[in-house]
Order: sequence, then C-alpha cells, then structure tokens
Amino acid sequence: MKRFSIRRLFAGNNEPEQRLRQFSGVMEQAALEKTVLINQPKENYFSLINTVDGIVWEADAASFRFTFVSKKAEQLLGYPLDQWMEEGFWVSHLHPEDREFAINFCQQSTRDRKPHEFEYRMIAADERIIWLRDIVSLEIKEDKVLRLKGIMIDITHTKEAERTLRKSEERYRTLVENAPEALVVFDTNQGRFVNVSESAARLFKMSKEELMKIGPGELSPEFQPDGTLSEVAIRKNLADAVAGSKPVFEWMHKDAYGNPIPCEVWLVRLPSDEGVLIRGSIIDITERKKFEKQLQDSYREIRQLTEYLQNIREQERSHIAREIHDELGQQLTALKMDVSWLTNKVATDDEQVMLKLSNLAHMLDTTVKTVRRISSELRPSLLDDLGLVAAMDWHLHEFGRNFGLKTIFQEPGKDINLPEIVKTGLFRIFQESLTNVARHAEAKKVKVALEEFPRHLS
Repeated sequence: MKRFSIRRLFAGNNEPEQRLRQFSGVMEQAALEKTVLINQPKENYFSLINTVDGIVWEADAASFRFTFVSKKAEQLLGYPLDQWMEEGFWVSHLHPEDREFAINFCQQSTRDRKPHEFEYRMIAADERIIWLRDIVSLEIKEDKVLRLKGIMIDITHTKEAERTLRKSEERYRTLVENAPEALVVFDTNQGRFVNVSESAARLFKMSKEELMKIGPGELSPEFQPDGTLSEVAIRKNLADAVAGSKPVFEWMHKDAYGNPIPCEVWLVRLPSDEGVLIRGSIIDITERKKFEKQLQDSYREIRQLTEYLQNIREQERSHIAREIHDELGQQLTALKMDVSWLTNKVATDDEQVMLKLSNLAHMLDTTVKTVRRISSELRPSLLDDLGLVAAMDWHLHEFGRNFGLKTIFQEPGKDINLPEIVKTGLFRIFQESLTNVARHAEAKKVKVALEEFPRHLS
C-alpha cells in the first residue's frame, strides 16, 4: 500500500504555494482510495490513514472534541489515543500563548463555513513544544457544519530553522547597521545601488530609498583631488572588483548638499546568480585628513625652524671664522714677526736662549696653522668664494693629509649651482661622513664622487 509522506512534501526549499498544491494532490489521491475502499473492511481504511506522515483527525464542530485521530498522534505528542478523545483535550494542551488565537480562529472559520489552515503550538507529554500546521476542512449537511476534519503536520524543525535564520538575519542586520563604515551594494547591470545601510544614508544625508535610485557617479564630484575624472576612475575601480581583485583607495564623495566627504573605499565582488554585485565599504576619513594636514603643517614648521636655526648657526660660524682668521691670525702673525726680530737682534752665545726663541717661532707657526684649520672647518672661505665642488676638493685633500690617507675626488665637469642653504647642508653632510670614516672605517683610501642628475645629486 502507498505511504503518503507529508513531511517530505514540506521539507526542502519548496515555496508554500507549491507545497500546498502537492499536499492537495496527495489528499485527493487519499480521498480517491478511500472511496475505492469504502465497501472494504474498515481495517483497510484505517491502515491507509495510519501511513500518512501527519495526524489525521476528525472532531465535533461544536465542542472541538476529537472523534478520531490516527496513530501518528500518539507517536508525535506522546499521549495515548484514548486521551485524545477526552472532551477539552485539544484546548487544554494548546500552548498558553496560542490558546486564545487558535480557538477564536477555528470558531470564526466554522461560522464562516470556510476550510482553513493555521499554525500553532501544542505541549507534548514530555513537555516539548511541538509546532503544528493544521489543514482543516468542514463536513456540511443541510447548511450545518457537522464535523471538522483535518491533518496536523509537524513543522517544529521548520520553525526552528526559521527562528535560527531570523536570529542570524537580525545579528547580520545589527552588525551592518552598527558598523562604523557605510555599506552599499552596487548592481553593475542596473547601474545603481540595490542595498544600502543606515550608516550610508547618514553619511550622504539621503534616505535609503533615495540612495537606491542612484549609483556612485551621483555621489562623486566631477574630478577627484588628483585631477582624475571621477567617471573614468569609477569604471576602472569597478572593473578591478569585477575581475576579482579587492581594490582599496581614497575617494572624494559628496553628500546630498554637495559638501565634499573624503573617504576610504574597499570594493569586493559578491557571489550572486543574478547579475554582478559589488559591495562597497566606505569610511569617512575627514578627521584623518585634518590630522594629516595638521601633521604636514607641523612638519613644515619644523623644517622652517630647522632651516632658520641652521642659517643662524652658519652665520655664527662664519662670523667666528672671520674673527679667528682676521683678528687672531693677525695677532699671531705679529707675534711671529716680533719673535723673528728678537732672534735677529739678540747677540748671544747662550744656546738655551736661542733654542727657546727657535721653539717659540715654531710654536707660533703651528698655532697659525691650527687657527687657519679651525677657521676653515668652521666655515671654509672656498665654499663662499669658489663654490661646493672646490670646497669639497680642498676639504678632502686636507682630510687625507691630516690622517695619512690616500684620497680621490671624482668631481662633475662644472660647478653645481645650488641655493645657499642646500649647498651648506651638503657640505656639512660631506664633513660628517669623512669624520665617521676617520672614526670607524679604518680605511687606507677614500674615494668621493659627486654627480649631478636632472632631479638629484649623488
């Protein structure tokens, strides 16, 4: 004998209308077989009913007292069949929250003489809550409803799945709505947004309905800050996302009032069987841009201050170098001349006196050279008089002579024309580099090459 699986009909992804059509077909077939078996023994009919994967029942229309239930009732809810026949069984075992609704619904449908279908919960013998979908038909005679007939289908698993899905959707919606970034979904075929978050509506100062009538072009100025045409850049970024990459870039948007909104955007293609969908995550970086500008302004001010201090330092060095070279140099030269005069005028055979005068003259020579060296290191006059190349060449030669190193200077074919502050800075870097060579390199030979390129020196 054929088994009618109502559970199978309501499983899977069938739409409700499709499932009802299938169920109607099964019930029509069952009714046909019932007609065929009507003159056969009653046991055959009940055997057929008990194969249905649902509780087949009959009840008095006035009291809702069951006059028949199939064996599935005992299997599903755990109550013996004879308890089902007791008066008030159905009402007393309804879930308290569904009792009033279910009774009123059945009474109204009975008064209207209309078949009906509704869902409610019953309490099983082990106190489990069972969700049922009850499909009810009416037996009417002489315009009077005599009996109710129907089938109860267990939809507990379906309801649990719906509840889980609903919670998942609520969690997802909560995450989306509370996300710091604005989220939009763009349909490349329709050329407009098909989904936007509340945060997107707040960012662009538009309603969600207004946003879903437009695309990214309407939310962008004609040109981006770097001069790129927004329309061209939009096509490129979307093409990259469609191709599977996940472009991340800064973008200037505008709100409903035309106010600029600097943003950072992430694009990613969403899996979809209906068109090509691109999800955009948009973060307002207005505050970040303000901080970046403040930081750049701070760096610029620090550079200006550093340049100013460097200029002051170089001016002081130049002044001290001139004082040492001119004043102290002249005085030492005068002393040297006096010592030389004394040496010529003193007529003595005292060797100690002559040795002292000779040592004094030698010490004055050494002091003059030291003064010149200090003056040159403070601010070589060659740097001002002949330029950077000549100053580097002289300083490298002096460095090699002082430390006993072989030096080679590979200079450019012509002098380099640079602003004074740049020229001085390069020379100081060169000086410090040679100092580090002397301290740490233990070198025997030093080679320096100076080359000029279109946009830099090397």
